[in-house]
Amino acid sequence: MTGKVTVPAYSHSRLSLYETCPRQYRYHYLDRIEPPDEAEAIELFVGSRVHQALEALYRELMRGRRLTLEELIATFRHHWEQEWPKSMRFPRPDDEPASYRALGERCLADYYARYEPFDGDHTIAVERLLVFPLDPEGEVQVQGYVDRLSVGADGVWRIHDYKTGKYLPTQQQADADRQLALYEIGVRHAWPDVREVELVWHYLAHDVELRSRRSTDDLAQDHCGWCPYRAICPAWSHLVATEQLTPQRFAGDAGVQLVDRYAGLKAEQRRIDAELETAHGDLVRFAEQESLERVRGTEHVVTAKRASALRFPSKDDEARGELERFVKDHGRWDEVSELSLRALAKTLELARWPQALVDGVRSFAARVNVVRVRLARLKPEDE
Repeated sequence: MTGKVTVPAYSHSRLSLYETCPRQYRYHYLDRIEPPDEAEAIELFVGSRVHQALEALYRELMRGRRLTLEELIATFRHHWEQEWPKSMRFPRPDDEPASYRALGERCLADYYARYEPFDGDHTIAVERLLVFPLDPEGEVQVQGYVDRLSVGADGVWRIHDYKTGKYLPTQQQADADRQLALYEIGVRHAWPDVREVELVWHYLAHDVELRSRRSTDDLAQDHCGWCPYRAICPAWSHLVATEQLTPQRFAGDAGVQLVDRYAGLKAEQRRIDAELETAHGDLVRFAEQESLERVRGTEHVVTAKRASALRFPSKDDEARGELERFVKDHGRWDEVSELSLRALAKTLELARWPQALVDGVRSFAARVNVVRVRLARLKPEDE
C-alpha cells in the first residue's frame, strides 16, 4: 500500500533565500545543518519583540480592550527581558543593547500615536498562518504568516506587515514586492468572496506607511515568476519560446499573428462601440426634440420608446457586494453567476423567484426612466 505523498510548503523566505544563495538554502532546508554561529542578530531580536507587542495590542482590541501606550511598552520590555538569548550578534563591537531597545520603544510609540484609537478598521486575525496552492492540482503549496489581517469600513481587506529595519523601499519597489502579493493569493483562496485587497507595509523605524494593490495579472506574475518550469508549462511556454526568436521569425509565428489580429479587432470593436454610443445618444435626442417614436433611414427604421427600468448598483458601488451576497444566501447565484444586471431584471419581471426574494432584490434597485432603441429593416408596408 502506497502512502500519501507529503507536499512541501514553500514560503516567501524560502524563495528569497534560494534566490540569494542556493547553497545556503540547501544547508538550511535540505541538509538541516544548524549554523555554527548560534548567536542571534540584534536586528531580528528587536523586530520579533516589536511584533509580539503589536500582536498583544490587537489581540486585546479584538477582546474589546485597548492597551495604553504604557502597557504596550511594558509588554515589549517583558518579552525583551524574558527572551534575551545567551549570545547576541551586533553589527559593531561598540553597540549597546539599550540603544536597540530604545529603537523598539520608539517604533511602538510612533505607531501608537499614528493609529490611536485603532478604530480605522476591524482586525480579523493577527499572526495568521495561510497555506494555499499555487497550482490547480495543489502540488505547489505556499505558506506564510500574516502580521495582521483587517477589513475597513469601505469593505477593503488589508494585509499588514511590520518592518523595524532601517531600509525604506520606494513605492515602485513596494508595488513589485512578492511577499504580500503571495499572501493576497492566500487570502483570496481562504475567503473566495473577497472583492478588494490592499497591501500595507508599516516601516516603523521611519514612521512611514506604504500601500499597494495588485491586479489579477500582477498576482499571476507572482504565482509564476520564480517557477523553473515555465519553458514547458502551457501557460508560459509560448512566451518563453518566442523570446528567443529573431524579429523575422517572431513576426512570422502563427501564434503571434493570431494574437495581433485579435488585438486589432478588439481595438476596432472598442472604437465602433464608442461611435455606437454616440450615435445612440444623438438618435434619442433627435427623437425627443421632434417628439418622434420612429425615425426612418434609407433601409432601416429606429424605434425609440420611453420605458421604466430597474437600475442595480454598478461594480464600483459598495451596495453591489451586498446584492451579490443576498442572491448567494438565497441559493440563486448559479442562475446569475456573473450577475448580469439585465438578466437579473428579466428574472424579476418573469416572476421566476419567490416573492420574498424578489422584494429583497428590488430593494437594491432604483427605478429610472430610459429610452429603448430598436433597429429594424424597413418592411414593404413602411415604404
